[in-house]
Amino acid sequence: MNRSSVMDFRVRSGRRLTGYTRLNRMVDGESLIAFPCRFPIKVMGRDHTEFEAHVLQIISPHVDDITAADVAIRASKNGNFISITVTVDANNQDQLDRIYQTLSASEQVLYVL
Repeated sequence: MNRSSVMDFRVRSGRRLTGYTRLNRMVDGESLIAFPCRFPIKVMGRDHTEFEAHVLQIISPHVDDITAADVAIRASKNGNFISITVTVDANNQDQLDRIYQTLSASEQVLYVL
């Protein structure tokens, strides 16, 4: 399944897709991530003017500070979608879990990686 058909599937089916699961991040109950660390979170959605602010509003309560240098934005080839990568200072697994759960609950967010 190519990337565009995955996106089409998500839009048609209403299912939320995420690349971050407990199975992906745990081995024998241990986190694969050494905390504290800088951790990139990629969020994808439809390209509209409020999407970046929406993503930052969701992530901000979970981290100390987000600067312009922590945010990278990339539009899709046809300009219909946008990806926003926010690199955060992650202190523990629970913090990342809360961020991913909150992002995944948003109707505007199509993917979280």
